[in-house]
Amino acid sequence: MFQIAALVELFGGVPAELCKSVKAMPPTLILHGAEDTVVPVQEGYALYGRLIDQKQTVEAEFLPGVGHCFFRPGTNEPDCWVAWRALGRTTAFLSKHLKPVADNKTE
Repeated sequence: MFQIAALVELFGGVPAELCKSVKAMPPTLILHGAEDTVVPVQEGYALYGRLIDQKQTVEAEFLPGVGHCFFRPGTNEPDCWVAWRALGRTTAFLSKHLKPVADNKTE
């Protein structure tokens, strides 16, 4: 069985009917486009609030001017600067919360 050490939620979320059943999560980073019409940004806010209420480790950034997959509204292409920012936040978050795996090489 695997144990999840950290979670990054990118333009996803937890539907309202399931959010209330969330009991425990690993350290979580939520990155969600504020203009998302595919997965409503309210799902990201709800998950963030739920984890805060439970005093769990959570960080969030709701990115203005982009929707699902960090696409600019009305286009089929992501905002490269926003995607780059999300990559940086993700890398920093995972570096902070993941421990290096011991090298299994034998000498």
